[in-house]
Amino acid sequence: NPGGFEVDEIVEKIMTDFGGINLYFSFDLSGSMRDPDAASGRSKADVQRDVALLFIDSLMQCAYMARQAGEESDLLPLKLMVTLASDRGDVKLRLTDKWSPKEQWAFYAALTQLATGGTPTHQTLKLIERDFDKEQTELKAKNISPEKLPIQYTAEISDGAPDDFAATEQMHQVLKSKGMVVRSYPIGQA
Repeated sequence: NPGGFEVDEIVEKIMTDFGGINLYFSFDLSGSMRDPDAASGRSKADVQRDVALLFIDSLMQCAYMARQAGEESDLLPLKLMVTLASDRGDVKLRLTDKWSPKEQWAFYAALTQLATGGTPTHQTLKLIERDFDKEQTELKAKNISPEKLPIQYTAEISDGAPDDFAATEQMHQVLKSKGMVVRSYPIGQA
């Protein structure tokens, strides 16, 4: 019996579809950001502004061009949110996929403000959590399958420790428990 040693096997593959990425930024504009960057000698705030503008403008322009190419393109769904840690946490650009002159100006104006005050990163993370929760509610209402949900990513940029390290760490854990990827990036470190 040649079929006696055969075993039927069913292999199930789950195809995932890139659902895009939502980028949440917490930029540091505390007083210490006026200090010179060790590598360039320019103020840390200027270095942060230039890098952020080049990086984000490039990403948003690529996403825009992909949307203009139509259905045959490899669509790059991308949303952006900008918060500032300076004196208090402040939202400068709500989560959006738009990149018109209005959003570009809001982003530029946020990063060219005078660097003053402390680093209330825990407050910017709370603001990010609010927009994240709103986005999750909207995605749930659209009944999008889990494998097609966007990646949720927070980039926390700072030149030092936050004002309240314990509260900031607690917010990191809260966001991670909700499915957010949170990374801290130092700027101006030698």
